[in-house]
Amino acid sequence: MAGQRSFSPAIGSHHETRRRIGSRGLAAQTRGSGPYRVAGGHTVIDVGSFDDRPVDFPDIARDLVARIKSGEADRGLMVRGTGVGASIAANKVKGIRAAVCHDVHSAHQCVEHDDVNVMCLGAQVVGPWLAKDLISAFLAAAFSTDEDVRRRVAKLHAMEAEASAAGSQMIPTPMQDVPDGTGGYSHRYKVAPPSIATSAPVM
Repeated sequence: MAGQRSFSPAIGSHHETRRRIGSRGLAAQTRGSGPYRVAGGHTVIDVGSFDDRPVDFPDIARDLVARIKSGEADRGLMVRGTGVGASIAANKVKGIRAAVCHDVHSAHQCVEHDDVNVMCLGAQVVGPWLAKDLISAFLAAAFSTDEDVRRRVAKLHAMEAEASAAGSQMIPTPMQDVPDGTGGYSHRYKVAPPSIATSAPVM
């Protein structure tokens, strides 16, 4: 599948993680030349950083996801110390589904089952050889056509739309306790508007 499909991924990191992951100097080599092609036929768009000056990862994330939202890039790769902060920042933007992946299975299944479009790597967690395998798996994967998978991701879109319509993040509020068949209880949740107190169940 990787040989038949090519993407325009955007990549972003700060200078220290480029040094750790083995990609330091990549931007400098291509700076001014625009997008460049790599193995697999992918055209890479590098959004920085481009020198040793400190940068704030939310700024890199904002630039990276903007390329995806505009259609300039198909998917995104962010590299930081652990990748956690990068995923938090990217997920603040509507339409972005970012995940931290440090094993090959997650790297492809996050696309197949969750339609993830930004993968975040921790340069302090993985080395350059594993990073290559993770990126290859991520770019080769395709969103599953299984109806169960599609239904679940559609519900993620609905949650995002409801939060956007409410003007703030959703507040999950327990509706009621439901016996789980094992003697315990599970919870059903509904979206509570920001003006509804969440200290008591909403019936």
